[in-house]
Amino acid sequence: MITFTIGSLILVMATTDTEHLRAAKIAIEMASQGWTPEVFGGILGALVLLRVIKLVLRRHLRDLL
Repeated sequence: MITFTIGSLILVMATTDTEHLRAAKIAIEMASQGWTPEVFGGILGALVLLRVIKLVLRRHLRDLL
């Protein structure tokens, strides 16, 4: 099961052109260790923090694409 999860995560990153060494490492570690409430809370907290930073700095950010 872990092999399928890691393979699908790498395939998704490759097809969406979002390869990133640290992201792949985190995906592999999360697939091998499993999800705990602490990990889930940490990821959710990081997502909320990034969203708040984006809302606060919206006027100063530029889309470079």
